[in-house]
Amino acid sequence: RLREEREAQMSPEELKTVRVPGSLSLFLSRLDEEYNKSLQRISPHSIDYVMRLRDEVKLVELLTVFQDYHDRVESPEDAAMLGELRVEHLYYRHDSIVMQVAQAIEAKAKGDAEGDAVEEPAADSPEAPVDMADKMAELCTNIYQNGTDRQKTRAMLCHIYHHAIHDRFLEARDLLLMSHLQETIPVTGDISTMILFNRTMVTLGLAAFRLGKIWDAHQCLSDICSGRVRELLAQGVSTGRFSDKTPEQEKAEKRRQVPYHQHINLDLLE
Repeated sequence: RLREEREAQMSPEELKTVRVPGSLSLFLSRLDEEYNKSLQRISPHSIDYVMRLRDEVKLVELLTVFQDYHDRVESPEDAAMLGELRVEHLYYRHDSIVMQVAQAIEAKAKGDAEGDAVEEPAADSPEAPVDMADKMAELCTNIYQNGTDRQKTRAMLCHIYHHAIHDRFLEARDLLLMSHLQETIPVTGDISTMILFNRTMVTLGLAAFRLGKIWDAHQCLSDICSGRVRELLAQGVSTGRFSDKTPEQEKAEKRRQVPYHQHINLDLLE
């Protein structure tokens, strides 16, 4: 009866509005976690892994749509949270890969279109042929303004990584020096952020090597390559008879592993 009385007092627009309790940003964050877990558990050499990778396009599109929604409703903290998730799906891609993905989406859209109606990739889609350097700068700037300290740190590391894989060594080095991350990262206690920092330093060192800056490359790589490279980059777990890790520590380490398609070539690194 109470529901009927409330509905009688509502306008037609309010009757069409269905309020769902919960947080969209937290739901998408959990969806992103489940996606990464599925990549960790699927064999990287199987066709299932390739099929799962295709879902990343849909996930990034979802994150884009709901980041725009949170911008419209003036919720900058949630928008920064979703922006940081978008950055983590884009930072490791070279522009050549982005172009190939965009062409594949366009070809699929043309194949699915009926008659002369051709579906074009959205202008704000991360896979559309846009300048990814500007896109990354725009996303990271939003996070620097509205994100938490952890989100700002991870966005900065992703931004440096993206510069490094495109051989923009000077821009990446300047960002690293201005942010003072080398002094703050060791005291954060966030292991996943420390892994991202290690990956960024390795990529920066490889960029310096490709440009012939041997001394800079040695400075970036010396700390990482002096020991357990595979573990420091979260690209493998050391399990031996004399390992002093507890089962809980081994499980936590496996959960932090980087998906196979984001791995850095260890042979090249050596």
